[in-house]
Amino acid sequence: MKLELRTEIKLLALITLILSIGFSIINFISISSFRSQLYHRIKSESELYQILLFYNQKTPLPEYFKLSKQIPVDYQTWQILGKEGEYFLLLNTKKIEEEINRYAVSLFVWETPILILTVLIVYKTVNVFLRREKEIKEMVKLFFMLFAHKLGNFLSLNKLNLEILLQKYGSDKSLLRLKRSYDVLEEDFKRSLDYIRTLEDSQGEEVVDLAEIIEKLVMKYHSVFPTKRIELSLLPTRVKVKRGEAESFFQLLIENAFKYASTFVSVDIEKERGSYKITLMNDVGEVPSGTGIGLKLVNFLADKLGWQVKVYPGKKRFTVEVRLN
Repeated sequence: MKLELRTEIKLLALITLILSIGFSIINFISISSFRSQLYHRIKSESELYQILLFYNQKTPLPEYFKLSKQIPVDYQTWQILGKEGEYFLLLNTKKIEEEINRYAVSLFVWETPILILTVLIVYKTVNVFLRREKEIKEMVKLFFMLFAHKLGNFLSLNKLNLEILLQKYGSDKSLLRLKRSYDVLEEDFKRSLDYIRTLEDSQGEEVVDLAEIIEKLVMKYHSVFPTKRIELSLLPTRVKVKRGEAESFFQLLIENAFKYASTFVSVDIEKERGSYKITLMNDVGEVPSGTGIGLKLVNFLADKLGWQVKVYPGKKRFTVEVRLN
């Protein structure tokens, strides 16, 4: 079973990691600088004490200095700084390292609460924003489901009326075409509902053949618009995406093409420099232009999928070019 971490937990872990690395770098620089300054100060002190010892060998020394006639055996503890007469001036390096360790511990003691407090503040802030975003999504989803419920009842009622008319007037071409349109609309409506329901779910990516999806959608809309010619040139296009998003993306494009086409709709897939380019084209019929919401939804889904969409409108041809990154 794959463990999915919540967004705020991932963000909290990332911020903690960044702050920890940042404090570690600052501490390394600070401790290195403190060590360098400490040994520089000790060197200056040793030179001063050697001058004082030249005049008075009974001069009191700090605890990290010692005079000895013997060369130290423990070189890890004692370091020779100089010689005055028959005496060696020795430095106790362990005491210096203890001083450096105390400095490092003091840094840790001060930085730990700062790190914890910063992470908690960020977590609380992010949690508040995510909770508000979730509430807004739930509200929008509720309004959409309410609207969808009313629209679903309307479609069911009109489909029932169509069935009655078909039984009364037989296989009338206009009624059959209208029924096919209602069937497609009802199927698209159900798919949209399923897509809305899965927006909150962590739908995983899978390898899908876009050519297969496009062909099914084209044939479905061609059954509603049988008088419009279709031209397909589809290469197998296997990409790793969320199937629902890919299907919704091409459904919007293909539905738009059939709706506004006069005589034909063409879809072409070709490979260019290691990536795929999908071109949808239709001639422009005498249909009033739409609101543009469909293309905005296309651009929204393209951003989620990581694709690039270019639209080339014209008086005679309308072309949409999709490049898969």
